[in-house]
Amino acid sequence: ALLLGFGDVAARLRSELSWYAGALSPLRDVDVFLVAVEIGEDERAAEALAPWLRRRREELTAAAVAALSSGRGDKLRLDLVTLARAPRFTPGAGRRASKVLVPRVLKADRRATERIDELGDDSPSHAWHAARITAKRARYAAEVGAPAVGRPAADLAELWSTLTDPLGEAQDAVIQRALVLERVDDPAVPLTAAEAFACGAFVARSRDVEVQAHLRASALWSASRDEHRRLRRAVERAR
Repeated sequence: ALLLGFGDVAARLRSELSWYAGALSPLRDVDVFLVAVEIGEDERAAEALAPWLRRRREELTAAAVAALSSGRGDKLRLDLVTLARAPRFTPGAGRRASKVLVPRVLKADRRATERIDELGDDSPSHAWHAARITAKRARYAAEVGAPAVGRPAADLAELWSTLTDPLGEAQDAVIQRALVLERVDDPAVPLTAAEAFACGAFVARSRDVEVQAHLRASALWSASRDEHRRLRRAVERAR
C-alpha cells in the first residue's frame, strides 16, 4: 500500500489477477482430481471418470491458453512488469517496517479469526471455503511480516497453515463432488449402471471426507486458541 495512487492500481490489478487465476483454476481442479482417480483403488470409478476428465482437461487447457495469450493477458503481464520496474513510493515507505506491517498482519488475522469463529457444524460448504480464504490471507500476511516482526509472525503463519490444510481437503472434496455430478449429467457420455453406482458411491464418500475435514479443522482451531492469542499479543508488542 506504499505506491502513489495504489488504490486505483490495486483495484484494477486485483480484478485482473482474479480473472487470470479464474482462467487457470478449473484446469487445476480437473488435474488434481484426475491424478487422484488414476492412482486410486476404485477401478469402477476410474473407468467412469478418467476418460471424461481427460477430455475436460483438453477443453480447459485450450480455453486457458486462449485466455492467457489474449490481449488482456498480455496487458496484465506488461502492467505487472512495469509496476515492478518503476514503483512509486509514498512517505510511508520510509517508516520502520514493523510499524507498517504489524497492523496489516493483525487486520488479516482478526478477519480470519472472526470468520472461523462464525462456523458451526451446520455451516454450508461455501462458508467453510470463505473461512479458508481468510485463513490463507492471514497466513500470507504473517509470512510477509515475519522478516520484520520476527518469530511470532512466522509462528502465526505456521498456525494458519496447519488450519488451512484440512480446509483445503474439504474444498477439494466439494469440487470433486461437483465434477462427478457434472459427469453424471453429461448426456453425451452415458453411464452404465455399474458406473452410475460407482459415481453415486463417490459422491457419498466425498461428503464424508468434507465433514471429517471440517471436524479436524474445528478441533485444530479449538486446540490452538490459547497459542493463537499468545502469538497475536506477541505480534502486537513488535509494533
